[in-house]
Amino acid sequence: MGKYTWKKIHSNDWDNYIFDTLEECIEDAKEQNCTCYIHIANVKPYKPYIWADDILEKIESEVYGDYGVDFEFKRNETVENLSKRLTEVLCQWVKETHQEPNCYDVVENTIKTYRLKGVNI
Repeated sequence: MGKYTWKKIHSNDWDNYIFDTLEECIEDAKEQNCTCYIHIANVKPYKPYIWADDILEKIESEVYGDYGVDFEFKRNETVENLSKRLTEVLCQWVKETHQEPNCYDVVENTIKTYRLKGVNI
């Protein structure tokens, strides 16, 4: 089952807590004195992604700066594979060390409008 968050209908910011149910979102909005309409959406946890190309460029720059050698890695489909592998290692390390960022992405196609007065879910 998914997780949810909410925002005031005229706000641009999804800066409320994460909830397990739609009902919890609505109750929280009411507790914050919202009296009209809100948007509720599904959320997914933030997942870091390592762009290997950025790392390769940094190494190329270091080799040139430290040794004066003009060196370039070959760019092909293996760079995407390297990105995926580095990301997997990072995500495993983040999980093992309990350093998951406490943030989320709103799933855009799940945003729905709810009226708070007399809402039946």
